[in-house]
Amino acid sequence: MQVYYEYILDQIAAFRERGNQRFFIFNHESTLTHDTFNSGGLLDAPLHRTLEAVFSGGHHSNTVIVLFSDHALRIGSSTETASAVHESRLPLFYIYLPEGLVLDDGGRRRGVEQLRAALATNAHRLTSHFDLHATLMHLITGEEQQQPYGKSLIGAEPVSLQRSCADAGIPPKYCYCSPMQLPPALSLTSPLAISLANRAVEHINSVVSRSYAAKLCRPLSLLQVSRVMVSTSVDSQGKQLVMVLFCTLPNDGRFEALIQLEGSVGGGSDGDDNSGDNADISSLSSKVLYTNRLNSYDRDGACVPRDRIISPLCLCNQSYYAYYHGKRQIKH
Repeated sequence: MQVYYEYILDQIAAFRERGNQRFFIFNHESTLTHDTFNSGGLLDAPLHRTLEAVFSGGHHSNTVIVLFSDHALRIGSSTETASAVHESRLPLFYIYLPEGLVLDDGGRRRGVEQLRAALATNAHRLTSHFDLHATLMHLITGEEQQQPYGKSLIGAEPVSLQRSCADAGIPPKYCYCSPMQLPPALSLTSPLAISLANRAVEHINSVVSRSYAAKLCRPLSLLQVSRVMVSTSVDSQGKQLVMVLFCTLPNDGRFEALIQLEGSVGGGSDGDDNSGDNADISSLSSKVLYTNRLNSYDRDGACVPRDRIISPLCLCNQSYYAYYHGKRQIKH
């Protein structure tokens, strides 16, 4: 990793030698931490040395520095922990504004202290990567621009406290505006838990069967339910969100599904507690908002390797599965 960081430092030095030329350097790394967090510590020392070099060399005096991730950890055993719902939906984001930064901002000159104060306020508001783009455009042009989803984080007005995930361009699968909790009286083998998980499995099979890969993939069935969590409130339209973690047969696939129910299964603050083992949801209309694969699917979906939607849901049929594994055994 140090080689990449030294290349960045070389680029910064080269641009600085050209005088006042503006530059933009983007470095995206994923190898060490994409599939597991165990190697994340290997980045600490190279990143620390690089930032020290940037500051000791005075390169920070007129440079905005951003550290962010495109997403948090979303595959592997850690996704099945109690904190995964929180961690997987809140990627890191840090930004440094240089001391001498001043924006004209349409004639309303604002210095770095005002800009940093705006950042500090918006750190406690609902934001997304669209806002990072809007912020960079604000810095480049000197004026805040209207965008469909993004809002500058250094704008004169803070991000609204009433902002929703839809306003910020955040899909339901990554929205954390409806905190989840474990229903207090729910067994994972109860009819309620099994029914919710089966609805998710039916959705997976339906998506695959309606795709071009219908003849390539085998249908899945439910093995067991790992966790059920419900949103802490029911919305104004009487809808409640339920998150289900479950395993499938015959591939031991591990999935997470978010289901929207037209009614309450309990466990929230705005409804009766009907979340017991014998709760009946057969009369409730449901919609699976998304499913997400939590463990590796490189072999399961090998017959559709470049399809980011179907591959996580697919278990290649027996003939391809045997052929594929035979090839891997021969390679080894």
